[in-house]
Amino acid sequence: MSAIISLKQVCFSYRHQPVLEQINLNIDSGEFLGIVGPNGGGKTTLLKIILGLLSPTSGTVTVLGTTADKARTRLGYVPQFATFDSAFPISVRATVLQGRLGCATARWRYSRHDHAIATRVMEETDVAALERRPMAALSGGQRQRVLIARALACQPEVLLLDEPTANVDPDHGESIFELLQRLHRQMTIVLISHDIAFISRAVTSVACLNRTLVRHPVTAADSCASNHLYSIPVNRIDHATCLHNGGNE
Repeated sequence: MSAIISLKQVCFSYRHQPVLEQINLNIDSGEFLGIVGPNGGGKTTLLKIILGLLSPTSGTVTVLGTTADKARTRLGYVPQFATFDSAFPISVRATVLQGRLGCATARWRYSRHDHAIATRVMEETDVAALERRPMAALSGGQRQRVLIARALACQPEVLLLDEPTANVDPDHGESIFELLQRLHRQMTIVLISHDIAFISRAVTSVACLNRTLVRHPVTAADSCASNHLYSIPVNRIDHATCLHNGGNE
């Protein structure tokens, strides 16, 4: 199977400070890839390179058969942090419709088709009953579901999520896990998380990133790989899933 996302020898630096070094990563269609690693390890930077929001210092990036910036409208993105000013009470529906901005069928306003898609993804993410409520009034879990709906509104081929269960209580985290499992039946998913237990239950493969990337071809991350991530001795972490090479170096 050919990769729909491919990074070859990718490096990236902020003001001469290396963040990513020699990243080789292939992601196949229909995969659910979990990326784990410490703070500052380059995980969010990697997603932004796939999205074409950042250009690598060196190396090549191919997304859906083209360059990352040209493929951007075919990707859905849920950022790690999203704040909403209570003085600007944007509604749930208006937030979800933002996902149509790059692909709206009408030039100056949202069409019936755009609204129909917004309704469908709100139903799919179980936030349709909240459509008139302001975002600032929602709980963390509700807000996260709305942001996933916004990402789905562009009808993406790939969904990328940065820490979707951060600052979410355990019950909402579990429901988001179940939602992502359903969405995986329809699309490729790439997910960043610090929650290794969450990763191991949800994904089909795991990549460990701490400036360099290690992809696990077996069902466990041994202490050597864990030391690569955290630079301290830790016990072995079992990934309760069947992992594969994914064509990575």
